[in-house]
Amino acid sequence: MDRVVLLDFDSICYKAMEDLDSYKDRVDDIISQIVEETSATHYKVFLEAPGSKSFRELLNYKYKVNRKGKPLPINFKEIKDYIIESYNPYLSYLEETDDSIISTLKYLSDNYPLTEVIVAANDKDYKTKELVYYDLYYGRFGEIVDISKKEANYNFWIQMLVGDSSDNVSGVRGIGRVSAEKILKSSKNYFISTYRVYYSKYGIDAREEFKENYLMLNLRDDTRPCTEFDKVEF
Repeated sequence: MDRVVLLDFDSICYKAMEDLDSYKDRVDDIISQIVEETSATHYKVFLEAPGSKSFRELLNYKYKVNRKGKPLPINFKEIKDYIIESYNPYLSYLEETDDSIISTLKYLSDNYPLTEVIVAANDKDYKTKELVYYDLYYGRFGEIVDISKKEANYNFWIQMLVGDSSDNVSGVRGIGRVSAEKILKSSKNYFISTYRVYYSKYGIDAREEFKENYLMLNLRDDTRPCTEFDKVEF
């Protein structure tokens, strides 16, 4: 394999599309465009398995609780079923799609070190890892960014301080983006500086707060990886 693109397509399902047939065509076009623009020789679509919960939800009932009870977009199930039936995606069970992709990235790095890997997604959490990122966000669609190890480390510790409101991870109470950037800018060790902030806010509870947020925010590379990929035929 020369170049593999790993496509996180969970976000693709979360669009309220009344014209289902047109959106099916759009899904096909998106995959074709990504494969063409990345010059991929192989690819794999990833989706969260229907009805599955991630280990984070099992560890912490508050994780993504802010999303529960909200209605799914129009044709959510139909779009997901179409992707499953048409593209034989890798389905993530008891883990999130981004964990599956990061674990697959590690698998490819360990076993095919000369293979280039690109992650196509609409999820800022990937920017906490060293990788090449193809952005699926509508305002930046098609942008390809090479995220360095240094930048990824910085992004992760920003999240540890600020949290992630979309996933209901609180971070440190009272710390916003500007304050977090100021803390890390003057830091020689992000881990120590961040823990000090936790301790100043939570005292004897700092360790549990820090550990809980770390488990919720850190993308795992030791979950079940995908080991079979689709060869580009179109």
